[in-house]
Parts: sequence; C-alpha cells; structure tokens
Amino acid sequence: AESRGILSTGLGLGLGVGVDAALMESIDGLASLYQYELEVYDEAMELHGEVCELRRRKFGPRHPDVAQTLTNMANLHQLMEQDHAALPLYRQALDIYEEALEPGDPLRGITSYNLAILLHDSLNQPEEGLRLARFARKIFADAGGVDHPYTAMAQETLETWGAGEDA
Repeated sequence: AESRGILSTGLGLGLGVGVDAALMESIDGLASLYQYELEVYDEAMELHGEVCELRRRKFGPRHPDVAQTLTNMANLHQLMEQDHAALPLYRQALDIYEEALEPGDPLRGITSYNLAILLHDSLNQPEEGLRLARFARKIFADAGGVDHPYTAMAQETLETWGAGEDA
C-alpha cells in the first residue's frame, strides 16, 4: 500500500476573532476548494500565500495558525510534485508547533507524519522519515489510543517500511 500524508482541511485553527479572522477563514476555505476540489493549484497557492501573510501580520510569525497555513502550502507542493519546495514549509510549521503547542498535540503528530512520508518516500531520507513516523505514531497513540485511525495509519506505514515492530 502506498503511504500518503494527512491532508489538512484548510480550516485553520480559528484562533482569531473579528472581521480579520473571518476574511482569513474565507480565503483559506477558498484556497482549499481550489486545491482539493477544483485542482486549480496555482490559484490555491496564491491564496494560501495571502492567508499566510495575513496571519503573520495579525498573530506574528510563530503562531500555530501560520504553521497550519505553511502545512497547507506544503501539502499543495506535494500535490504539484514539488517535494523540495514542501520540505522547508513542513520543517518551519513543525518548528512553530514544537514551540507553541504542548508536546503531545496531534497537530505535531500530523505534521511530523506528513514530513516523514515526504522524507522517506520522496527525498531519500529514510532514517529521518522513520524517526518522525515513530514520533507521530506515539503522539497519535497517546492522544487517541492504539485503535485510533491515525495510530493505525502510522503503524501501517511503519510496517510497510519494514519498521512496524519498533517501539
């Protein structure tokens, strides 16, 4: 079975308030529509870029909503088979999440898992991919249990990579 990253919904975390937040969420929703439903990738990337800039101005560059938008952009680069462009965006998003969120926050797991898939399957960095997939599996298991779908997905990926029995 082919491994796939978890694609974000593009809904963001919704931590803003007022008209600015509504505008950001509307643009973000439109970007997701272009990305996942219409497959109009260039326009989707432009909209994600606008949302990212709005969120940076409103919340600062190290806010989880900025990280969510960076993840959306990385996902889109992967859909466009621009894996090297996705890499720094995932790394930046994960760095923000590590600073801003609790250690076991599922967003850290999701982003780690997406980065693991990219590194292992596309960028020939299997060791780091395995490390991140194990980390994501632990977060998912701790947050939702061993029967949670994300835990099972990470476990299946590790088994596919020949590392499923590793803790």
